[in-house]
Amino acid sequence: MVHEKIIESVLQRINLVKGILGAKPISKEDVLKLKELEAQAEGEVLMGLAKGCNEGVREVLSREHVIVALTDSTMAWPEEPTVKLVCDGLLVGEEIRNPQKLEQCKASGEMLLGTFVLYKDRLREKMGSGNLRVIIPGIPVKELEGIEGVRDLVCGSPSGPSDIYLRQFFDVEAPGIGTLLVGFNADRTQPLP
Repeated sequence: MVHEKIIESVLQRINLVKGILGAKPISKEDVLKLKELEAQAEGEVLMGLAKGCNEGVREVLSREHVIVALTDSTMAWPEEPTVKLVCDGLLVGEEIRNPQKLEQCKASGEMLLGTFVLYKDRLREKMGSGNLRVIIPGIPVKELEGIEGVRDLVCGSPSGPSDIYLRQFFDVEAPGIGTLLVGFNADRTQPLP
């Protein structure tokens, strides 16, 4: 009963976020399937650059409750990087959504691939080390902060195979449609509304 109220509160908040078309909790079996799909995706080269690690989805799938949300192109993604390129612990590239920061990078001679910036000097420093990794961190969604009865909330952007798997929950196939995973734990120390 307590969990149902918490899940309902989270679903209500998720559905208020601009660009979210719907949200549903997923089962423990679905979480296991997603772990399998994400492990397979991490074994592949991401973005044509290197093997990756989807830290955000790993965190989501480690939570007590997991919800899948269907998104469209009006979703306001945070300015924080949602993709990073790291070599031996050094950030050598990242996605930047802030137009001013992108212009600064361009003016300073960094390599731009759309909204992805490669830091030339850092790349040169690490050239040939072979420890290049694509990191996909958790995604901050400000509208989901501070939900009563919830702790450790994290959002993640699933890999292509996981995205295809998750779309089945909504039976929607249209351009510009994607999925977002939301994971959280119940805070049993807080009274519920």
